[in-house]
Amino acid sequence: MLDGGGAKGFYTLAVLKEVEALIARPVCERFDLVFGASTGAIIAVDLCTGIEPQRPA
Repeated sequence: MLDGGGAKGFYTLAVLKEVEALIARPVCERFDLVFGASTGAIIAVDLCTGIEPQRPA
């Protein structure tokens, strides 16, 4: 479950970026279920459509 809550999504993105670096593949290729609440749901959809996690500039 990816956390929601607006700005807390930046922390979630940072963690996901590190997880992808550790497993050397996109999160959606490694996990069968990716879901979240609020901002986390938006991040989950992005991950499953191939958008890489990154913090906006």
